[in-house]
Amino acid sequence: MSIDNQPLWALINQLDLQSLDHRRKVQQEHYEILEAIRSGDQKRAFEAMEQHLKNNKNRIVPTRDG
Repeated sequence: MSIDNQPLWALINQLDLQSLDHRRKVQQEHYEILEAIRSGDQKRAFEAMEQHLKNNKNRIVPTRDG
């Protein structure tokens, strides 16, 4: 199964990657996750991925305060 063909994934990408600023932030988050994995730092990788998922949620479904 390819996630690229899933309607929900397409909608998330459309909402999350609509601006250059968002794309740059997502790219930086991915880089931080990758670097933590490469260095073998499981705690840092977990924390970076957790933050990335929280950021995605906030970019897609912003809260009143954020």
